Amino acid sequence: MAQTFVDEHNKVRDVYGVPHLVWNSQLIPTAQRLAAACVFRHTDNNPYGENIAAGQTTPQDVVSQWVEGPEEKLAYNPNAPKDSHFTQVVWEASRELGCAVTSCPTMAGVWLPQSPIQFWVCEYNPSGNVDTLYTKNVHALAGGAPARR
Repeated sequence: MAQTFVDEHNKVRDVYGVPHLVWNSQLIPTAQRLAAACVFRHTDNNPYGENIAAGQTTPQDVVSQWVEGPEEKLAYNPNAPKDSHFTQVVWEASRELGCAVTSCPTMAGVWLPQSPIQFWVCEYNPSGNVDTLYTKNVHALAGGAPARR
């Protein structure tokens, strides 16, 4: 799972011209704590960047949803940046990744028809989605096209 997550992230990061992520197993306990709670919400006061997903069955599907989902790269507007899964995936300053998955019989915060529900959590270090640093770290034009440098 670890190498697949790294590879899927780095395929996207290559398109946006940012350095590859490397796996950091020290991030896994933070991801695992959130995943084990089976509550679909981000960690409060987390020192890391974080993406969460529920219902997907593979790391490829998870990263695809974070990048291609309706509120993700096509919705990104550099003139009015806001945090999203996509912006964390391509955040230039983030260099490390650690992820966990838990099979939840039910999950607070989301309704999905299947049971159990796969709950995926990835942590990023350093954190992305810092309000004043979008221009420096997200190299995309409106619509998600790679930026010209």
